Amino acid sequence: MKFQVLSHAGLYVEHNGVSILMDPWLIGSCYWRSWWNFPEPSRELVDSIKPDFIYITHLHWDHFHGPSLRLFDKSTPFIVPKIPTHRMVKDLNGLGFKNIIEIPHGSKLTLGVDFDLYSYQFGFSSDSAVVLESSEFNLLNANDTKFFGAPLKQIKKRHKNFDFVLRSYSSASALPYCVEGYQTQFPALRTREDYIAEFTAFALYMEARYAIPFASNHCFLHKETIEFNDTSVSPDLVSEFYSKEAK
Repeated sequence: MKFQVLSHAGLYVEHNGVSILMDPWLIGSCYWRSWWNFPEPSRELVDSIKPDFIYITHLHWDHFHGPSLRLFDKSTPFIVPKIPTHRMVKDLNGLGFKNIIEIPHGSKLTLGVDFDLYSYQFGFSSDSAVVLESSEFNLLNANDTKFFGAPLKQIKKRHKNFDFVLRSYSSASALPYCVEGYQTQFPALRTREDYIAEFTAFALYMEARYAIPFASNHCFLHKETIEFNDTSVSPDLVSEFYSKEAK
């Protein structure tokens, strides 16, 4: 099994001749031309990707990116978490995709020979995490989910020793940063340090061979949001903090 982080939360995994692409935001911007990939994948790389399956973890535009999805063949099977709302399925239909597989929480879907996918939904929202597993390798793509406690323990117990775990490590919320005077009114509301500590706690608990800061590789380039680049967290900061805590 081999995988490649393409951009932000875009993850491409291949095993035994079968490939799956997750959350492809590969071109352009999202959120009203505010968010941009940093770094951007090359167009040559984007054009070379021909996945057998596409998985969408949840309905946020940096994960469900319409302009990127339009690049793929309309017959491509899409896998989405089975949740109470059908918004994601309807939006995929609106883009011309009809081959859609809804997978319930905790269920297994066999993608190919010795290649299985498990989906785990998080809370009452549409966020989901993905486990890809073979007889010799497994990977957890936690992206934006905030699994801790008993739910994370269940995933770890079921799949045992992970080779790779990937999780977001920076804020994607307008709160508190877009509230005027937030520095004094909400000084302790979800600081950069909180996100770094959460990623580290997750990674240490999972005891995987490798933990990868993921799904936070973007910058703000709109004139009204460019100032918020100072609130972002770099992978280097995560690595530095993790190294101290892991000793």
